[in-house]
Amino acid sequence: MPLNERFQFKPVRLLISILLLVSLTYLFIDLARGIDGESVYRFDMGIIHVVQGSINDLSTKLLVLLTSLGSVKGNTVLVILFSIWFIWKRNYLSTAFLIYVTLSGAFVNRYLKWTFQRERPSLNPLVVENGFSFPSGHSMSSFILYGALMIIATRMTKKWQIRVPVYFVCSMMILLMGYSRIYLGVHYPSDVLAGYAAGGVWLIISAVVFKYVDYLGRRKRK
Repeated sequence: MPLNERFQFKPVRLLISILLLVSLTYLFIDLARGIDGESVYRFDMGIIHVVQGSINDLSTKLLVLLTSLGSVKGNTVLVILFSIWFIWKRNYLSTAFLIYVTLSGAFVNRYLKWTFQRERPSLNPLVVENGFSFPSGHSMSSFILYGALMIIATRMTKKWQIRVPVYFVCSMMILLMGYSRIYLGVHYPSDVLAGYAAGGVWLIISAVVFKYVDYLGRRKRK
């Protein structure tokens, strides 16, 4: 197995991962506790009024198209395409990681939605969505998918002329996906933030576990 395909965590990266894990977990718990509270309600309504105050036909068409990429079908197509590319490049570990983290993340999101059972907002929805609202599935899945791609890009290449565009595009997709859910009126901003937080937590845990399992496998092969 090529060295650059190993999911290694250096001490500094491990410390950063732990700090992010703790921070994101705290954020999710704080949002979950306050979804029926006055402070979260004011936070949500303030942002919704600002975002939906900029509604226009062109933006709506673009964001409907964008948000379709974050659906189950959209994510499935993207994962398949990237998996084919990684297999062609013989990056089998990257392929396994991408499939595992996105698929398992989808089940985690379903469990969280069923646990909290928050109803979706009813303020000027521009599209019809079913199911519960907290945390946002599109936001969580986009954070996991594009976050995983950034991790994979970091492992596969040291060239910054490749890394930087990948980081930029993936970061923009994550942010725009969350914005689209608020704009289209199908999620509260707190749903989006909780989706990011839950996605980040699951991504970090999965990366660490995946690295450890891979390490054990490599030790057995020696």
